[in-house]
Amino acid sequence: MDWKVVAAVVAALVLVIGFGMEAYKKWLREDKAGKREIIMVAALLSVILTASFAFGLAFPGLPWTFPGYAIGIFLLQWFIDQKAIKRICKALGLFGKAKLKEYGVTENDLGVLDE
Repeated sequence: MDWKVVAAVVAALVLVIGFGMEAYKKWLREDKAGKREIIMVAALLSVILTASFAFGLAFPGLPWTFPGYAIGIFLLQWFIDQKAIKRICKALGLFGKAKLKEYGVTENDLGVLDE
């Protein structure tokens, strides 16, 4: 497999895991997840998705390089999530309902707004 394909797959995995973690933190856990929980979920997603793509697409150097791929993807998604994905989601207003709930707006109030 060509290294350009590996780089493209790694970049896609980093973005998918980053957006997935933002959705997990904001929509599923509604900003109630602790730091350890977030790290564990991100690590689990990184290992599972890296394993499925690395072994499925036959990344070079497997199985000895798998820990490097998994740790690299975890660290890259963590950095990208902190620097870019949070800002993108905030700018697009993707988590507007979660923010309104912080101000005490209930689901009934949101139903009136949707009409």
